[in-house]
Amino acid sequence: MQLVNSKCIPALLYGLEACPLNKTDLRSLDFSVNSLLMKLFKTNDLQTIMECQSYFGFQLPSVRLSHRSKRFDDKYSAIHLFIFITVAIIQRNKYTMNK
Repeated sequence: MQLVNSKCIPALLYGLEACPLNKTDLRSLDFSVNSLLMKLFKTNDLQTIMECQSYFGFQLPSVRLSHRSKRFDDKYSAIHLFIFITVAIIQRNKYTMNK
């Protein structure tokens, strides 16, 4: 499980926080991970897989992506605000220098 958490999931989710995904896309990501875990634990029972995920503290890609997208949006908003303020200050300085 640690190998899946540290290597597979980051590769699967790389850059997706910047992409708009619909519910079908998110279900597809979850399905691929559930299929991997079913093979890993040699079971076809989704309830068993969900219990294993809970026991190991494993989050599905859709949950992780939700957190990553929120973090990305927060950083983007902060950068956007910083750029806006910087441009406003530069414009104000240019205006006051021209007087």
